[in-house]
Amino acid sequence: RPSPAGSSRGEPIVDSTAMIQTSGLTKTFGSLTAVDAIDLEVETATIHGFVGPNGAGKTTTMKMLIGALRTTEGDGYIKGYKIGSVDARALVGYAPEHSVLYDDMTATDYLVYMAKVCGVDGKTAKRRADDLLDWLDLAAFANKRGGGFSAGMKQRLCLAQALIHEPELLILDEP
Repeated sequence: RPSPAGSSRGEPIVDSTAMIQTSGLTKTFGSLTAVDAIDLEVETATIHGFVGPNGAGKTTTMKMLIGALRTTEGDGYIKGYKIGSVDARALVGYAPEHSVLYDDMTATDYLVYMAKVCGVDGKTAKRRADDLLDWLDLAAFANKRGGGFSAGMKQRLCLAQALIHEPELLILDEP
């Protein structure tokens, strides 16, 4: 996979064939332990899911893996790169449980913008946006503002956003 524009992909810290690898991954919020010492290894080209009751730490774990939350203890790596690092983040596409869209942007503009944030050039970003909107049955809404989308349409646009830079790892929270 080529490095995103402007990125200087370094060498992985950990020599591993695993896509995700954690050791003692822990997150506390004050006296609450939300994630307690997770040891995880997920190989490439596999599909996995976190299953558990509300409050079990599934979303918190995902947010640590994508670098949105710092760990309290333990280590984690995405394809050998430290979680939260620029190199690890470049490999991940993430769709949150609740869509976070710019309501005043059209679907195409939003996807092109998000692709550019990930280092994708404008022409490629536009082509990928068109392809994803078509694939997700949103092509008829390409020039409509996201604020008027139904919940399902917003969820599909979030999925398109997660895929726009062709990540090696896709993390979906409550897809």
